[in-house]
This record gives sequence, C-alpha cells and structure tokens, in this order.
Amino acid sequence: MSELVFEKTTLLIVDDNQNNLKVLCDAIADFGWEILVATDGESAIEQAEYAQPDLILLDVMMPGMDGFETCEKLKSNPITDKIPIIFMTALSDSFDKVKGFSIGAVDYITKPFYTEEVIARINVHLKIISLTKQLEQQKIYLEQHCTTRTSELTETFQHLNQSQIQIAPIHKSATLRKLVTSNAHEVNNPANLLTGNLSNLADYTSKVINHLQIYRRVYPENKAEIDINAQQIDLDALIRKIPEIIFLISEEIEQINNITNQLKNS
Repeated sequence: MSELVFEKTTLLIVDDNQNNLKVLCDAIADFGWEILVATDGESAIEQAEYAQPDLILLDVMMPGMDGFETCEKLKSNPITDKIPIIFMTALSDSFDKVKGFSIGAVDYITKPFYTEEVIARINVHLKIISLTKQLEQQKIYLEQHCTTRTSELTETFQHLNQSQIQIAPIHKSATLRKLVTSNAHEVNNPANLLTGNLSNLADYTSKVINHLQIYRRVYPENKAEIDINAQQIDLDALIRKIPEIIFLISEEIEQINNITNQLKNS
C-alpha cells in the first residue's frame, strides 16, 4: 500500500473503550506517527493543549463529556481551535453529521474500523494540514517581501524627491514666477469676462423668476396645467437652486483671481 510520510506527525485518539483504542493503534502503528491516547473528554483537552497534536480522532459516544461537547471546548480554545478533528462513531449510533460538521469537525469514520479507510482519511487530512502550513508560510514570506520592497521603494522615492528639491529650487521658483506672470492675463481675462456675465445672468434670472411668480398668481384658470408642469420640473427647487449655483460659480472665480494674484506677487 502506498503511503504518505509526514515528519513529526502526532495523532491524538480519544475513546473510552480500550479495545477500540488497541484496534486503532495497531492499525496505524506502522506509519511512523506518534500516537497519544485519551479515554475521556477532560484528559483529551489537557493532552491537546500540552502536546498540540496534528490531528484528533474523537469518539462521539463517551460517558460524561461526550465527543460533541469535547469538540466544542477544543474549538473554543485558542490553543487548540486549529487542530482538525475526525469523529468516530458506531454504525448503530444515531450520529448527527450536520451537528458534527457545524461545531468544527472535518470528517468522521465509522466503527467497526476498516483499516484502509481509516488510513486514507488520516492521510488526506494530514496532506491538507501540510499544504495549509505551506500556504501560510508562503503568505508570511510574500507579506514580508512586499513590506520590504515597499519600504525600499519608498526610501528611494524620498531620496529622489529630496535630490530634486535640492538641485535647483531657485531656478524652479523663478521659472514658476515667469510662467505665472506671462500667462496671468490668459487666466484673468476669462475670469473677468465670466464675472461680468455672471452678474448679468444673476440679474436676468432674478427677473425671469419674478415674472414666473407673477404669472402663477395672475392666471388662475391655467393653474392646473401650470402646477402639473411645475411639479414635473420641480420648479420650486429650480427657483431655489439657480441663484445658489450662480453664487457658487462666482465664489470659484474669485478664488481663481486670488490664487493668480498671490502667484504673481510671490
């Protein structure tokens, strides 16, 4: 039979029946795994915390603390919550598979044991454990590598930026001042034109709004049609928003003028 070899693999087998423990231990004795045994839930938890086995085979039907409760305690303990658990149950037992998986078990095997099946299931989960550990190590390596490279790139960028600042700050400032001065009129002229047009637009808009308000009051016979259209275009909101928009645009233009003047005088 082909077999997978895992270094330093430890299995914890938990069963209150000594005969079951002997049968299972004999079945897997030749695979080189270190085998620990426990006969109740309390001692199983103690050994799991101390020995940190790679895999636990846990009997469901045990006196006192049964397999379900033992599993829940192991999964609620941060020291043992990552250890995979395989439930063992007799064919005659009413084993709740859904409950078993929902509380954290990864698999289950039935008694009487079929050696080939037991070995196959153990090997599968040990392989999963091994691959998971490899992935975690790769993840840690990549995170550390990315952090190192990011730090190196950040440091290089900072040095480059500092060098650029030190090369010709005076030349850069003079060039900027010259550029702003030579192109100031290209900014100021449109800004001034926009300011004048906005002033006229504000005046015209105010007159149109006043006219619309008079029209709504003077012609009541068309009130229904007017109200329907006013509702469709949300006229009240437009009357409120148009002056607000004009005001915001005028503020933006004033900011442009202020920035241009500051650059010219710097």
